[in-house]
Amino acid sequence: MIEKTAEVADKSAGSAGSGQPHIKQTSSAWRRRVIEFLWRYGLLVVWLLLAIVYSILLPDTFFTFSNVQNIAGSQAVLVVVALALIPTLAAGEFDASVSSVTGMSLVLIGWLNVLHGWPIWAAIAVALAVGILIGAVNAFFVVVAHVPSIVVTLGMGTLLIGAAVGTNSLSTGGISPG
Repeated sequence: MIEKTAEVADKSAGSAGSGQPHIKQTSSAWRRRVIEFLWRYGLLVVWLLLAIVYSILLPDTFFTFSNVQNIAGSQAVLVVVALALIPTLAAGEFDASVSSVTGMSLVLIGWLNVLHGWPIWAAIAVALAVGILIGAVNAFFVVVAHVPSIVVTLGMGTLLIGAAVGTNSLSTGGISPG
């Protein structure tokens, strides 16, 4: 067994000088980098390609400032929710309660501002503080109590949906004049 291993090592060392394995290694390393790039940034590449294709096909409607402004305005909440997921995903966990925290915050802002006449800045500050408190409770159960993050955040999400409905079962809209 030891002799065969030494024999294989001698053959691989002899062929290393020919340059052939080096080309394969370089090609393999290049391919690995391309695959890693596409794995990491593939969605962004596809999104850019779609934007380019639609800009070419519909230059008068798609590639206009008003369309970009409309897309940015309609997707602002989704961007904030996606940004809220970055820390937990970077830690290798998943937070299933992000949408429920967002919903609870929106209900809380409407409840405080419209129904109770709080200034909008104070209602937003309270909603941010409640969101931070909810995140701290989730972190406590995941980090200290060692409960899996998916269990904690699904439970918290269910609790928050119930709290949001219980807090305000009426539909509220607008901003109070105060």
